[in-house]
Amino acid sequence: MHVVSDRAHGRLHTFTIESPAVGLTHVNVLVPEHYSRSSSTRYPVLYLLHGALSSYADWVSTKTGGGIPLGGNAQAIVGHLPIIVVMPDDSPIGSYSDWYGISTKDAAMSPVPATPSWETYHIDELIPWVDSTFHTKADPAGRAIAGLSSGGGGAAKYVTGHPGVFGFMGTFSGAVDNDLVDGTDNWYNSSNSLDALGPPDQHCTFGDPSTDNPFNQLYYWYQNDPTYEARNLQGVKLFVASGNGTPTSADAPINPAIRAYEGGVETVVDDMSHHFVAAVQAAGLGANVTTDFYGDGSHAWVYWQRDLVAYLRWLQPQLHRTVSRPSDFSFRTARATSAAWGWSFHYLSGLSVPNVNTAEQFVYLSHISANGLTASGNGTLQVTTPRGSYPSASLQTLTVGQVTMVARANRAGELTFSVAIGPPATSQQVDFPASGPPPTMHTVVVSIHRGTGR
Repeated sequence: MHVVSDRAHGRLHTFTIESPAVGLTHVNVLVPEHYSRSSSTRYPVLYLLHGALSSYADWVSTKTGGGIPLGGNAQAIVGHLPIIVVMPDDSPIGSYSDWYGISTKDAAMSPVPATPSWETYHIDELIPWVDSTFHTKADPAGRAIAGLSSGGGGAAKYVTGHPGVFGFMGTFSGAVDNDLVDGTDNWYNSSNSLDALGPPDQHCTFGDPSTDNPFNQLYYWYQNDPTYEARNLQGVKLFVASGNGTPTSADAPINPAIRAYEGGVETVVDDMSHHFVAAVQAAGLGANVTTDFYGDGSHAWVYWQRDLVAYLRWLQPQLHRTVSRPSDFSFRTARATSAAWGWSFHYLSGLSVPNVNTAEQFVYLSHISANGLTASGNGTLQVTTPRGSYPSASLQTLTVGQVTMVARANRAGELTFSVAIGPPATSQQVDFPASGPPPTMHTVVVSIHRGTGR
């Protein structure tokens, strides 16, 4: 990606960027007071994500209507805090996702519209650009993320999908459970009703798994569901806030119809937030989460401004603490290529289907440590350990299931090996137990006998 322009307004910079993943886009970057690129001072970074039908500009907006906030007023809220705040775009309903598929209408267009990849842009392009452009603390201890509504879902999704990138996460009225079935809306259908919302995301779909359409990817919904992937959150501190949907005096001047709509939406995301916290607790990670379920409150900026104040108050004393890689952790993913706390994984679960994401099944990894791991799934998994795991060029003995092998570490001290978990999957995964892999999946235990190779 490359910068097309940089418009500075005091501490706030608005960058126009050409991204390979999403095309022309924008990002606001708020630098600390007295920030200088010639200084050696390094600052933590907060990635602040907007909600659906919104844009990168809304977090810094100071607009009001009838005395009610219509934006985040983030610069005033951040104030003197020595932190860099990055506020990227996600389009009106990008859902912080790498989408696939197009509607039948758009498939007939020439040329066929491109499919945007917002997650790839934010994780693989934007974060490295921020770290190379600004004086940042480029590690989990210096990297936080938060967002409101769909941005809260995006923040939680990025943390669960990319363990070891962020040390801290906040979600304000977040859509953090996108396979919720006991809410007041059919989230599968509403998330696919994109044609009226403008380019580029009206071209894309996750599919509706409630139908028999073979292109509907149920596993893909779970891949984008932070509640299902809550077990990936070891080593991360979490802040979860939401209201119950009941309006307060702060909502009084709002049109009654809008007030009712905002209350209804908040009721759903409040339900999602409680589901998410319950999943974190069920994973044994309850000590990592701080909740602010403040009771009455609707889906509106007056509450998200308060949430940001509370989040920064919670975050500030933690930003200079060390965030270490967990010594033993779990990770579940349906991504073909993924990484967690310095470990890298390439997963080929089954047969490739044209026009369909090839990672058709999850792989469930547990007890990931210097001593090995346990893998459940189908097909094959290639594993690379973190840099410096072993002496350069040393031989290490591994037991993979019933097979013993010897592998040599590379110059960076990484060990790469393959795990044949089981026969390739012939169909997409349709069973998603909350606590572990489906019973039909194969399981292989990998043991690394450190320093025993010859």
